[in-house]
Amino acid sequence: YEPKTMSSAKKATSGKQQGDNKQQHDVCSLPNCGQDAAGQGSHWDGPLCAAHLKRDADRFRESYYSYRQANIDGAMRRVAEQMDLTRGALFELTSDRANASDMFEEILEIVQRCRSTVIGRLDAKIDSMDASLKSLHFFEKLRADINGTEMSGDLVKSFQLSKKMQLALEDAPISDAWTDPVDSSVELVQKLLQETKTRAAIAEDADGAAMRSLLESAVPTANVLLTNYIQFVFNCNRTDGFFYSAQLVSKTQQNGFQALPSSCVLAVGNYGANWHIAFYSNELVVLSQRNQPSNNVVLVSAALVNHQQQIYMLGNNNSLIVTDLAGTQLRTIDNVQFQAEMPIIVNDMEKLYILGDGCINCLSLDTCELQDSMKLSKDTANVRHMTVSGRSLILATQSAVYRMSLSTKRCVKVWQSNSQNVLCVADIGSGFLAACENNGSVALLSSNRQLIKVIDLVPLGVNYLKTCANCGVSYVLQSISCCGASRESSSSFLLICSLSCNDRVLVRVSIC
Repeated sequence: YEPKTMSSAKKATSGKQQGDNKQQHDVCSLPNCGQDAAGQGSHWDGPLCAAHLKRDADRFRESYYSYRQANIDGAMRRVAEQMDLTRGALFELTSDRANASDMFEEILEIVQRCRSTVIGRLDAKIDSMDASLKSLHFFEKLRADINGTEMSGDLVKSFQLSKKMQLALEDAPISDAWTDPVDSSVELVQKLLQETKTRAAIAEDADGAAMRSLLESAVPTANVLLTNYIQFVFNCNRTDGFFYSAQLVSKTQQNGFQALPSSCVLAVGNYGANWHIAFYSNELVVLSQRNQPSNNVVLVSAALVNHQQQIYMLGNNNSLIVTDLAGTQLRTIDNVQFQAEMPIIVNDMEKLYILGDGCINCLSLDTCELQDSMKLSKDTANVRHMTVSGRSLILATQSAVYRMSLSTKRCVKVWQSNSQNVLCVADIGSGFLAACENNGSVALLSSNRQLIKVIDLVPLGVNYLKTCANCGVSYVLQSISCCGASRESSSSFLLICSLSCNDRVLVRVSIC
């Protein structure tokens, strides 16, 4: 058996086709060219001559980069940004976990120390009462013996026992001025337990659902005080060791002086050639107010550092003046840089944050030395107000509120205002914010950037937010400060409303 062979005609036809194909691949595949092919095109699917191959390579490169820019580069920028945000969040969460663990250890140590002290004191009182009772048992037995001898008619024996009792009573633990040994520790521990349960529930509420529900159902109230000299207000919640009279605050107890309340309002301002410093109750009743020489330094901003019991004041001569609550000047730092148009100073437990030109300068609370400078982005360049919230700075511009991480220095928009008239913002606890606008409304914002509700201050009695009672001119809202810790059951903040007639209104808003 022999395989079939191709006929001569078929061989001729096949050879012609192969020749034509070879000829087609040897020349440029573009119409009207006919030049010898120099390679296979990338953008054009076919053989191309040298000139067209170069054009094809340029066009392919252009198409590729256009495709990459449209489909890959943008996505990779988002991926890179997401990775940076995730790294920052991971760093903050890791730091928060370490801090939380340390604080829990400290809490347990404090509770154990408190338990040891309280139980030890109660045990000592119990032992004292037990010893006293045992010594009194002697007299109880002696009295029974006396009664027995009297009943038996042995009065001589009764007399002898009575003399013995009389002598023993001279050293007996008996006092006419009986002191009730009841200890108040149980009541205080009960309050500590209730407060611990309340705070623990808040700490366990990761999404702030309980706080959100409380704010949603809360009926806010306001205290209002018309004043002339106040410019900066703070909640003062560390006053131990300071005493006040109507015109003076002192670190020494004097006749006519009382201890400052554990929670009150501190107000500071300029008054002619003096600084005006005043303390108010949380109901805005004047406790003490005084004027002290300013040495020709006009205050442009101030911050109260509660845990240090010190006031940090920026002067128009670029100085930073530090005083205690009594007004005693502790130190002065010269050549402090801040933004002239919008001087703002806030603090946390470790640093002062001063708004500069296009940046926020970070100073050590201990030394007041510059430690860092955080640049502001284009979105946050025109900061009107800022406050500290946890490990972040909250920045208010005219149109929005931003959260800047103190560790990563990245900003995230928290809220966009519809009115474009945001003036100031306060942290009211648990990461919740109150953003105040110049129409007298306050937006309550959750920690996850959601608007909870808007409060209108005018129906609360803050009528000066519409017109001044003296001149009828509309107000200008100047500053806001959080004082959420002023009452255990209340999230509240302070407002200073500056009126064009130079009068000012101090407002304390309690949300719940």
